[in-house]
Amino acid sequence: MSELEIENKALKEKLASYQQDGMYALFFSLNRKLNELSASLNNFELDLSADDRTFDRFQKLTSSLKDMVESVNWLRVNYLKMDEDEAKEAVKKGVPLIEQLINENKSRK
Repeated sequence: MSELEIENKALKEKLASYQQDGMYALFFSLNRKLNELSASLNNFELDLSADDRTFDRFQKLTSSLKDMVESVNWLRVNYLKMDEDEAKEAVKKGVPLIEQLINENKSRK
């Protein structure tokens, strides 16, 4: 691929990101980060006797989780108009949640 083709592809991807609904994108970004944090916490070992700042970072992370969870929940309930059972059902069906939400939002309009 030439340099111009690579730049063109990057610009098209950037343009496409502006054309999507930012609230959906924000919801899925935050939701993805919550899943990543959950996986990280499962593998985290806290050594209280360590002299490094691991415990401080852990404490800071856990104190910010409440705000992140509340933000994701607010977006899901107030903007996406989706209850918890609907979100779980979408995951069970194997249909990507973003597609399910977009389709449901279109049908509600």
